[in-house]
Amino acid sequence: MGLDLIHARLSIKDESAPEFFTLDEFDTCPGFIERHQHLMSEIIDMDSIFAICVFAEEEHRQEYENSWGKEENKVIITGNVDDMGEEICEIERIYGLESMHKFIRDGSFFSYKKSSAVRIPCHMIEYGNSYTKEPVLYWTEIGYSAKASSTSEGYTASSISQ
Repeated sequence: MGLDLIHARLSIKDESAPEFFTLDEFDTCPGFIERHQHLMSEIIDMDSIFAICVFAEEEHRQEYENSWGKEENKVIITGNVDDMGEEICEIERIYGLESMHKFIRDGSFFSYKKSSAVRIPCHMIEYGNSYTKEPVLYWTEIGYSAKASSTSEGYTASSISQ
């Protein structure tokens, strides 16, 4: 058994502080938020996403649809994503998607058959439909503690690094 703890300090937003807490994580501590108003920043968060999923093989597309069904905020196509520029532009036109505001990534989904998971690779082209500003508190790591113990072997170990 073991316990790992990260020691964090709230900070202003900068390159060394990529991690943040959302304010809902402090719902039970409103005084904490009040005391740290001066460190509060905002992020822009996507409320809803429209996606084009490109599967290389028809079999993978069918397996995805059988596992997850059709979704109204998603178009599923099959082919080599490098050769589908015109088709993707047409989908953007039909659905009124802004091509300048898209995020492209390799993704995967899992299909579950008889207690085993099968990974289905795909390319995801995602478009934000609506955005909100969310207040956050950035933090930096100032230390790390790990404590491991085993009573059956009669030893304990702990380490702290900063």
